[in-house]
Amino acid sequence: MKYFIKSNKTGNFLSDPEKEGEERFTEKMPMIGRVEFYTKKSIAENIAEFVGGYVVAMDIPNRSKKEFFAERKRKQDKGFKMKAQNMVNTNGNAIPNQFIIKHGKAEYFQSYNSVIAKRENGKVFLDYKYWDYSRTTGKYRNLFLNETKKETQAKIDNGEYILTDLNN
Repeated sequence: MKYFIKSNKTGNFLSDPEKEGEERFTEKMPMIGRVEFYTKKSIAENIAEFVGGYVVAMDIPNRSKKEFFAERKRKQDKGFKMKAQNMVNTNGNAIPNQFIIKHGKAEYFQSYNSVIAKRENGKVFLDYKYWDYSRTTGKYRNLFLNETKKETQAKIDNGEYILTDLNN
């Protein structure tokens, strides 16, 4: 286990230039700067109290902390954060209450407060209860899937699309 210290004010990693020895390790890391960690929790807690921070424990097995932070940065850059936006009509205007939500490699269609469809890794999942809830839902589901209701029904019937509970 490795113990990092973060600032109470900024949330950034902190270091203690006074502390030397084998319990403290440091290296310069791209995009993050100098990051230190401690191998003993008691030392990290004492330093955190002194510099106005808190201890974050991370288990980083079989890889260096440089690799750990580089991977975390790559994940952030690849869109592992959730992003929501209104659907847009053919005139480029936002459609109220109809949303496209992107999270990692998954893309969701939400109508009002219900998730209707999910696309991930080439597979399509439809909510068993709401996939055909209303004409409005169907209109925008068709736009999301780029097909008609008849085509969607055929893909459900042949098992290409999976009906599941996307709202619980």
